Amino acid sequence: MGNHGDTGGTATGGEPPLRPGDNSAGGTGTARAVVAGAAPRRLPPRRRKAVGGGASAPDPASLPRARVAGASTAWDAGEDPHPAAGALAPTPTKVPRPAGRPIVETAVGLTGRLARAASDAKYRSDLMRDLLTGRSTDLTGWTVLPSGPLLVVVAEADPPAASGDARAVRAGQEALALAWFTAVAARAPDAAVAAYPREVVALLGAPDDGQSARLVAELAAVVHADCGTVIRSFSTGIGRPAESLDALPTAYEQARRAVAAGRRIHGPGAVADFDQLGVFRLLSLIPDPGELDRFAREALRSLAHPRDPEAADLRNTLQALLDTNLNVAETARRLYVHYNTLRYRITKLERLLGPFTQDPHLRLNLMIALQIVRMQGG
Repeated sequence: MGNHGDTGGTATGGEPPLRPGDNSAGGTGTARAVVAGAAPRRLPPRRRKAVGGGASAPDPASLPRARVAGASTAWDAGEDPHPAAGALAPTPTKVPRPAGRPIVETAVGLTGRLARAASDAKYRSDLMRDLLTGRSTDLTGWTVLPSGPLLVVVAEADPPAASGDARAVRAGQEALALAWFTAVAARAPDAAVAAYPREVVALLGAPDDGQSARLVAELAAVVHADCGTVIRSFSTGIGRPAESLDALPTAYEQARRAVAAGRRIHGPGAVADFDQLGVFRLLSLIPDPGELDRFAREALRSLAHPRDPEAADLRNTLQALLDTNLNVAETARRLYVHYNTLRYRITKLERLLGPFTQDPHLRLNLMIALQIVRMQGG
């Protein structure tokens, strides 16, 4: 039996239950249910804003928020960027941006830039073609060209297999052009590159040390690494350095001849400098391949057949003899044959070709004929 005091007093052993409307426990006007043996659960305080006269304004968080289309920040979207301390910040609602118009504008802009780039590349290709063929020496449209002598480099994809697909050939040509653009831009930003249906042409500044072949070989190696999975191989030719724009057509023709000669001599993937072709340079200048073939057959006779195994073996012996200036002992060592075996072969060669060991003019003809057969793949 406990004694009760005035309103707001407590009974022994606990807090008296609150009646609806009772403001004696803090004046909040909210009834709290007390569970026996448990501490009273307190609800989180609501954010209140005093409005003149002490009246309570509704919690701003409970009001509907206006969403701004395209808003990128909490402030723009109608959310409080600095929530009150201790209060739970409302979870930002991500408003999707209208994607239609920006995507369309981006696509249109990209298409325009690609069109302008393609038009510019076509214009520059036409300008280079005019320079290389001698139709014009007008440099209008060129922002910069290498100073000093110009090096003309021609790269051609090696012939594909007989069953090569036309689309695969075109894809390989495009890959070859892109790889040359990339390699030249990284090594010589002031150089010019143009792509044509059958070849890629680059105008480079001739190196001061005269090592044109080394420079181009390094570029070709980079290009081959970039497009080797798309195109099987390509051959590269280098013309003589052109001292003026008027000399570019000649240098271009030399580079094209160097491509053909290098491929014939060294096979696919060759890098050939026109100045380093030696006698092949003269042979490449003969426009009629049939004339070269007739000369080789007249000089070598039955040994001129490239794919005859016995003829190929005798040609190899003849080439070794000419390379050693008819030194029989040295030739036998190079060919790994017995001295007497080599003497027998020499006798057989003279029966077929004539006394070349005694006639220097005949030896010269045989040397040229051997180079022609080599160019033809023998």
